[in-house]
Amino acid sequence: MLTECAWCRNTINVEDSPSSNGICTSCLVDVGGIEHTDVSSFPRSFIDALPLGAIVLANDDTIISYNLAESEITGMAPDTVEGKNFFVDVAPCTAVRAFQGVVEKMRNAGKDSQESIEFTFNHQRFKCYVSILFTYYAQADYTIINVKQLEGTAL
Repeated sequence: MLTECAWCRNTINVEDSPSSNGICTSCLVDVGGIEHTDVSSFPRSFIDALPLGAIVLANDDTIISYNLAESEITGMAPDTVEGKNFFVDVAPCTAVRAFQGVVEKMRNAGKDSQESIEFTFNHQRFKCYVSILFTYYAQADYTIINVKQLEGTAL
């Protein structure tokens, strides 16, 4: 099955690297060749080395991990948001069908899946237009939200 790398969005064959959680070999090598079956256990240095914003959500919407690239987009430090509810405490502007609804739909389907959307964050602290890649891992029951700020958008 072909899909997009959860981080760089290159096309990959999931069957070729089932333990990589949909992360291409290049991304794994770029950050030290680490290969895990549970993204929530990735070392902080691995998450922070990613070129895109990355938010890892537990099944109760608690932020497991929030990387430096995402912090640069939002201006919110990882240690101030990790452990909080993403949709209630951190980004209530995403508690809409176009964003939270995608996460809920993927969870309710109960299988590994990816979806892409474009979204305007209208947060009280910033506003920007982004491309989002949601990756849901059913067995581990967590969701990775990759965020790429689109050209020409301002905070």
